[in-house]
Amino acid sequence: MATKITWDIIEAHLNCKYKGHLKLAGQQGIVSDYELLLTNSRRAVRRRAIDKIIALHPKEEVEQDVVLTPAVLKEGGSLPCQCHTGNGGH
Repeated sequence: MATKITWDIIEAHLNCKYKGHLKLAGQQGIVSDYELLLTNSRRAVRRRAIDKIIALHPKEEVEQDVVLTPAVLKEGGSLPCQCHTGNGGH
């Protein structure tokens, strides 16, 4: 079975190639307090940014929780927000 490459694995690889390798192999480590703080901070910043985008654009222009496919991207016109590829990677 093929391994899914998630955003978590990509981010781990960007920070440390060995950590990315371990996550891809399915190994889990202990999450440090600092990593937890950074993760929560990123989520809060992302949420504020999304809220601001939604507040600045008419509701019909912003599509939320969209699965990005080539067909959706070709449609154009709307502003995709909180998108995912449909394979678990955000």
